[in-house]
Amino acid sequence: MDRHLVHVYIRTISTNTAHPRAQENPLRFVVEKDREMSVFNAHIEIARDNLLVHICTCDMETDDCVPSVLIWNWTTAELILDTSNVSVDLPNMSPWPEFGLLDSTFCYIISLDECGALWLCKLLPSCDPPIVHIATLHFPPTTPETEVYKIIAHAGPLEAHAPPNTPFMVNDDDRLHMFTMSYSNPSLDYRDNRGMLTLYVHQRVFSKYASSERYSGTPIDIPWAEWGPQNTRVVYPASFVPQVYEWTRFVHGQRVIFSPSPTSDIVHVLDFSLAAVLTATGALPTTSLPTSTESPMAMGFSLLPEEEIEDTVPLFLDGIVTRLPCVLIRRTLWRRYPAYMVYADGVIGVSGGLSLDVYND
Repeated sequence: MDRHLVHVYIRTISTNTAHPRAQENPLRFVVEKDREMSVFNAHIEIARDNLLVHICTCDMETDDCVPSVLIWNWTTAELILDTSNVSVDLPNMSPWPEFGLLDSTFCYIISLDECGALWLCKLLPSCDPPIVHIATLHFPPTTPETEVYKIIAHAGPLEAHAPPNTPFMVNDDDRLHMFTMSYSNPSLDYRDNRGMLTLYVHQRVFSKYASSERYSGTPIDIPWAEWGPQNTRVVYPASFVPQVYEWTRFVHGQRVIFSPSPTSDIVHVLDFSLAAVLTATGALPTTSLPTSTESPMAMGFSLLPEEEIEDTVPLFLDGIVTRLPCVLIRRTLWRRYPAYMVYADGVIGVSGGLSLDVYND
């Protein structure tokens, strides 16, 4: 068994120097693997004082993958959680980064068991066990033949003690989480047996259940019908083109950007903010949203209504109703880009040479 020492350096964004709050820098951990194994996937995330590393080793001959997650308090270098050693049951996880931080106290784990679910957990530093399962939010129920084989989460980055008035900062309650869920129904013809949906939900929904007074030592089981239809926006089939670069941040705050076509210079922005929704309904002046048709962007917006999703494969046991209001903003850019990012005041086109074109609202 080979041992590989990995270093995680904590640096400031503004000066690219060692972060003054980090008592031990870099953080170090060991990856043990046989010569037949490789690191299949790695992901890093930070939220306030906590730093998460998701790493997966994969056997190149059998394709068997072993995911593991480590969480530190990066200011004190205390290792809070190492899933390879933790004495607590964890759900069935895939090699993809499905373990995310919500804030400095709570996190989630995506389970692929049954129809898929979201485990809300509380981190307990210096305790045994160091993580407690608080609640389970179930995803839409599927038919007995349907399998959920991959769920990938994406959200705008959390800050780590950024100075006041730092650009691009977002309050925790104003953060949106996006889940891309892939399904298959092996009982159908291979060409028609797969489907993918995207699900959007506000962070404050997770905060509500994670801190729920209903928890009394046993995880709260919350079916989809109780939490999903009212609190989520579901797009099915998923109508977006995957990003070329994995590092791009196509979710920021309550805004999401995607391209409906790989050959088009039109992009779509979903805005879930209350101001955008009230503007689209006429409760606020239209100056709250971009409405100009002048270059470089031709813009238009529409409020997405409550709707029942049409299950074309089929994959789901019941019809999916989605009620979370949002505004769809359509924009025409100067040209087509291989990837896009979004922020509170505009969008960014990422060119093949990794140059950035910024389009302000």
